[in-house]
Amino acid sequence: MLIRTALSAGAEVLLAVPFGLNRLWFVAAVNVATQLALWAFMGYGGLAYMPALVIGEICVYLVEYIAYLLMFKAKSRLRLAAYTLTA
Repeated sequence: MLIRTALSAGAEVLLAVPFGLNRLWFVAAVNVATQLALWAFMGYGGLAYMPALVIGEICVYLVEYIAYLLMFKAKSRLRLAAYTLTA
């Protein structure tokens, strides 16, 4: 779990660079928080694996996009949406 979370955060930070997101610590923190929330939801949400994964990932995308909109106000919504979907 910890290795997967660290790899995910590292990948998102690396992908943030070409998109011009300069607060990499924030990108990593958002990713770690959403990964932990997804893990908790899937483990304790009471749903079967696949529905929990689909619902959880949709929520992760939305939370990450909103967090990036609030932090990176100078970037376009389209750029942030593209980053969120890519990462």
